Amino acid sequence: MSLVSAFAPLISAGIFGATLSSALACLVTAPKVFQCLCKDKLYPLIGFFGKGYGKKDEPLRGHLLTYVIAVCFVLIAVNWDSSVQARSYSIDLNQCVGLNQVEDL
Repeated sequence: MSLVSAFAPLISAGIFGATLSSALACLVTAPKVFQCLCKDKLYPLIGFFGKGYGKKDEPLRGHLLTYVIAVCFVLIAVNWDSSVQARSYSIDLNQCVGLNQVEDL
């Protein structure tokens, strides 16, 4: 696609912008939906998150919960990613060392 575009970096910027927009929309709307679920008492033990603050009934508790969940997933991804990278580098290094031990015929 970048071969036929007039300005190739514009494609990357558009993809980045769309991804960021979707992520921010989820982080903003999820607490409001969760607050509505809590106010309707659909689940008995989560009524604590149904309280809103201010004129517009903003779900502050829901935003905090969303933040905590997002941070947990980021930390899990960072730890998982680093261990996967370390394993793949180790496997690659062992393969390279193994190739050096092959004798020429």
